[in-house]
Amino acid sequence: MEYAYKSGRIYFDYEQRLIGIPCGEWRGGTKGLDIYLVLEPGYDDCRLEEFIISVLDMCYTKKATDNGDAIIKYTGEKNYNVAIKGFKSFVFSWEKNIGYSFTPCIASNKNKGYFEPLWDARITIPLNYEKGELAQAFRKAMEISGQDDYQPATVTPITQSITLLCEKEVSYVEPQDDHFINAEDYNVAEIYQGYSYSEDDSKDPVAEFFLSMASELYCDISPDNIRSKWEHFHGKAETFNVMKADISIFTHRVEFKSKKVHKIAYFIQLNEHEIFACELEIRLKDVDKALHFKLIKLFGAFARSVSFS
Repeated sequence: MEYAYKSGRIYFDYEQRLIGIPCGEWRGGTKGLDIYLVLEPGYDDCRLEEFIISVLDMCYTKKATDNGDAIIKYTGEKNYNVAIKGFKSFVFSWEKNIGYSFTPCIASNKNKGYFEPLWDARITIPLNYEKGELAQAFRKAMEISGQDDYQPATVTPITQSITLLCEKEVSYVEPQDDHFINAEDYNVAEIYQGYSYSEDDSKDPVAEFFLSMASELYCDISPDNIRSKWEHFHGKAETFNVMKADISIFTHRVEFKSKKVHKIAYFIQLNEHEIFACELEIRLKDVDKALHFKLIKLFGAFARSVSFS
């Protein structure tokens, strides 16, 4: 079977020894497999790029399971929190017709043993990369992930607030780009706030940011339900991935791509009646790779700005 998306997680220690873990299918999404590759210190760029490709080639070679974790298997420890002690971590991926991305991570201050992705620091490389570019991006992700005091770039906030159905108040920083238009709620009851992106005022928007109720999910954020509902609206998924997210107030991150739409959403289930979502939708036929990557980066900053007032 041909896959349009592959990803891996890297753990590395103070000697820069690398443990690469490929992803596999799991419950309608993906999860790290219980297999790994190790690259000992002293590697050059050529060897590092071979390692990156080898980890990606191992993706989907078996099914992921609920039990077991490759880093536990590598260290021989009994639980995950002990196994990762002394390690830093980040994730990387390959996507058909798009390229490679390397997302630095830092240890979460909220959840022990969880590495929080720094989506606004994501490094992207096109498919037709020059020799050494993958290695440089990989090393940069390692550098950022290895900084205990790393702080995301700050911007002058233009803070707004909305009141949710459950009466909680949410604050956020408006998208930091002059090409966004405040679309308010699009006259749709399920949308609290929307922003449309267009580089030419005479043309239709190519992307939207939403703060919404995600009402199409009927308060079910299981991977199978999300995929089913989004495929109904946007066509068959070529890429679909669900992972935990410790970014601002959100608990889950979902990425979906069909032939028409690239959609990323952060979710938090507030109660049995409401999911609060921060969503990105990009119409793929209207964007080139440079704009595509720019919108993803802007969305990462937008989602990170959301907080309960």
